[in-house]
Amino acid sequence: MSTEWQTVSLTSSGTNRTQTDNYSNAARTLYLQYPPVAKNSLVLSGVGDFSKSYTYSGYTSGTVAVILPKGADTTNQIKPSSVRLTAGTLRCKDDGAGNIVDDTGTPPGTCSGGIDYTTGNLSFRITGVSSATNVWISYVVSGTQQCWDNGTGNLVGECTGSVNYATGQVSYRFNDNFVSTPATVNISWTQVDAYGNTITYVLPPQTMVSSYVYQVSGRVVEVYQGTTLLCSNSSASSVCSVSVSNNVVSITFPNGVLPDLSLRYSQDRKVDINPGVDVNVYGRRSSATVSGYVEVEVKLESGETLKARTPITFRVVPY
Repeated sequence: MSTEWQTVSLTSSGTNRTQTDNYSNAARTLYLQYPPVAKNSLVLSGVGDFSKSYTYSGYTSGTVAVILPKGADTTNQIKPSSVRLTAGTLRCKDDGAGNIVDDTGTPPGTCSGGIDYTTGNLSFRITGVSSATNVWISYVVSGTQQCWDNGTGNLVGECTGSVNYATGQVSYRFNDNFVSTPATVNISWTQVDAYGNTITYVLPPQTMVSSYVYQVSGRVVEVYQGTTLLCSNSSASSVCSVSVSNNVVSITFPNGVLPDLSLRYSQDRKVDINPGVDVNVYGRRSSATVSGYVEVEVKLESGETLKARTPITFRVVPY
């Protein structure tokens, strides 16, 4: 018998959960109602209008084009009549119809250009700038700010913060302030089932590779988290246990399924002259036996055929 080894990733099962929170432009800490939290599953979306800014450095003259960031959500849009440009003492604004015009106190004819509220594409020209000047652009975005966990307990995207996967504690603050508060924050995550949770994996079926030679999977089945062996079908632990029935592997985690799991199983090539015998029927005992016979057939020169058969007892050897 020869053995090869195969390793596959396991997907942790769980339940999709949602929760809302009220946010007021300050750092927040809350506890999710259904921990533990699966890594890379947490998403926070703050809904409403929020203020953003952008700086164009060293403007001197002519028409320039920039793309104003609108956030991670591609459906976000810039709110009409919210765009303001400041270059020294000169001020411009959008007119609510997509045009860049003079703002209050700026000499007539100083500002021109356009803004696409959907894409964030802004073009502007400001006359009267005597030297290289930074143009500060403020505006309001309608939509959502989004952030998510990075799998190591930190929040990334449009907020800063952290998550404790075991307890469900989440601390966060969005990068940009909402115009009106409290803003509604929609939170979604996957709850890893805490008790009696089982992952199943179907091994390849027994296949014949040549006469009387079969490939059989699952004599040894091991579960790993990273490089750490958690349990196997011959060695259970407090973390998990493994059972194999036919070609279905069941892994049970009494205290909740862990992330980053992989399955390592054996693939044996064995010679079996009687593949119809199932060792499981005999309790996989090495002392188990099954009856058979040996038959010899001889053809004589006369053309006659002689057959002889004798009973024999086979010992069932679990592979």
